[in-house]
Amino acid sequence: MRPGTNYRDIRNSEGRLLCKANDRSGMVETQGPHKSSYEFNIPIGGSFTVTRENIISRVTRTKTTFVVEDIIAA
Repeated sequence: MRPGTNYRDIRNSEGRLLCKANDRSGMVETQGPHKSSYEFNIPIGGSFTVTRENIISRVTRTKTTFVVEDIIAA
């Protein structure tokens, strides 16, 4: 995480952590396999997908926040 940046937890409907994000700047931090860390910027209107077990979550950035929509895979 960048020093001085306020990140908040973004979670799916089951309460599982998807990433940490800064609503104002659009910066996102997530962990990949083997504890690798990734940071990237999402523009307003942009989105990305995270799959955790049987839940596919689309995280979308709006003007003010990030929103999560979940799809439960069978």
